[in-house]
Amino acid sequence: MIDLLPARAWVIRRQNGFVAPSPSPAPAPSSKPPIAPAQPRYAEFDTLRATALFAVVALHAGLAYTQLDIPRLLWAVRQPSGHIGFDLFAWWAMGFSMPLFFTISGFFAAAIYKSRGPSGYLKNRFKRIAVPFFAGGAFLLPLCFFAWAYGWLATNRCTLREIRRMRFFDPLIESALYGPAHLWFLEYLMVMLVGYYLIRRLADKFQLGSLNAASLGRMLQSRWTPILLAIPATLILRISRDWYGVEVTFDRHNSFMISPVRLLHYSLFFSMGLAIHHARGALDLLAKRGVLYLVCLVPVFAVRAALMRLDLEQPLFEPFATLLSLSGGLFSWLAVLGAIGTARRYFAQPSRFVRFLADRSYWIYLVHMPIVGLIQADLVSWPLGNLAKFAISLGLTFALGVASYQVLPKRRKAIETKSQNAATERAPMARPIAAVVALT
Repeated sequence: MIDLLPARAWVIRRQNGFVAPSPSPAPAPSSKPPIAPAQPRYAEFDTLRATALFAVVALHAGLAYTQLDIPRLLWAVRQPSGHIGFDLFAWWAMGFSMPLFFTISGFFAAAIYKSRGPSGYLKNRFKRIAVPFFAGGAFLLPLCFFAWAYGWLATNRCTLREIRRMRFFDPLIESALYGPAHLWFLEYLMVMLVGYYLIRRLADKFQLGSLNAASLGRMLQSRWTPILLAIPATLILRISRDWYGVEVTFDRHNSFMISPVRLLHYSLFFSMGLAIHHARGALDLLAKRGVLYLVCLVPVFAVRAALMRLDLEQPLFEPFATLLSLSGGLFSWLAVLGAIGTARRYFAQPSRFVRFLADRSYWIYLVHMPIVGLIQADLVSWPLGNLAKFAISLGLTFALGVASYQVLPKRRKAIETKSQNAATERAPMARPIAAVVALT
């Protein structure tokens, strides 16, 4: 009893503040590398993604009503009374939308590699690109076939017996029956992403350093950049015209086999996206010239549209064939660089509506093709003009795409976020993982 008194007195003194508590042991240093801060969200790229998506969906909604046939293009419906206005829009959208998509993809590929490192880059790109490609191929491509077959039946292009046997008398249907359809963009993008990863790993292994940002910056500083870039693009377009009978810009032949010419053409734009990210101040530099590039775009497209119409009616000879390819290369680069610069200058501030569309752009891109095909096939017998049918196809496709996003991907994202929050509450010392807003 007497021995416990000192201990009791010590407890009383500590409760009254006379005894300092023993210092807690210092936390052990973490073996994990510090996590990089989250990358900023580029509001201008949200605008670009939404613009490119609208161009792609509107292009597909209007291809059924063009006046001139594009070689090697297999579509569900071809209305006999097409209008040249749909042709002009199709030529503009084909020369602008996919080059812009590949440029955006290159920009965010560089951002993700820098933020997450090699392993994080591979995991992110596999989840965002490879998984949608293979899952979409298993689920969406059969739906695309049934939508296209419905259109062929509605326009008397094939018979039900041909569909059952999967053998068609139409040579274009037979040659383009198997392929990734609109998912060809993801197929080619996967090749570019793997190529970029291998180049970066080799550069790190042999201590070659990162990409030469200084040289890239000097290239972008020239106001003649679109003309310089149009030279290799012109050569590629000219070669593709000789090989396939149509420039690679308009070539939408459905096949799982990767075309080296198409891959080389769009790799130029993917590389430009890498260059814009690596070169400091590139976006601000393009912001000063974006409007100028778009103004110069108008006469270039006027020349291209005139030559394109003549070429589809009867193939052009030299020197007009080369002039057609030159106008195509210059048009694409003026459109891409002009759009990026204009978006940087006027749309750098976040917008709820633009972000609403940008967040849904990838999903709408994935699911829109069978929706467009079914709507166009169903509208064949309707006593409406082509413009009304186009508006219905475009509006319903966007409406169904947004509605399906609200039901499927958004709900899954909410569930994942709830699970992550619950795990964080159970482990309060867990550190959040920084995320990069990517294209996809």
